[in-house]
Amino acid sequence: MAHRTFAPRPLANLHATVHVSRTSIRLHLCASARAALLSGQSPERVGFARNPVTIEGLAKGHNTVARALADVGYDTTFFGKWHLGAESNSSPRAQGFSEFLGFYPWTISYYSHQTVTEEPGFYDDDGPVSRDGYLTDLLSDEACAFINRERAAP
Repeated sequence: MAHRTFAPRPLANLHATVHVSRTSIRLHLCASARAALLSGQSPERVGFARNPVTIEGLAKGHNTVARALADVGYDTTFFGKWHLGAESNSSPRAQGFSEFLGFYPWTISYYSHQTVTEEPGFYDDDGPVSRDGYLTDLLSDEACAFINRERAAP
């Protein structure tokens, strides 16, 4: 049986230990983590100290990384679980994304693409869409197509 040997990294270990011991983890919920990553602000500042239980979400007025990239000419598309509100003022399009393919609630069936209440759950640019296939495969295929698309903007 072969044994792996790893080069010692005492400074990296010390660095991680110091930072972990002096921080608090505030992004333990999926919606708060998404809101913080998208806005660059703490979840509490953008109204996501906890996961939303209603359709309310991230307000349109917040600066987002998608809006900043779109402002300098980048194409921005969001694939996957949004979970930052399903109202038109909190949708991916309202937050600076030019396209969206995914779902709004916390979960949908990966096969039927319906919510737990059996409503349509898969959306394309803010409208329900019906497609056959496993959800992860559909999202992956669309993401690859987006990357390979010919366009003038980055």
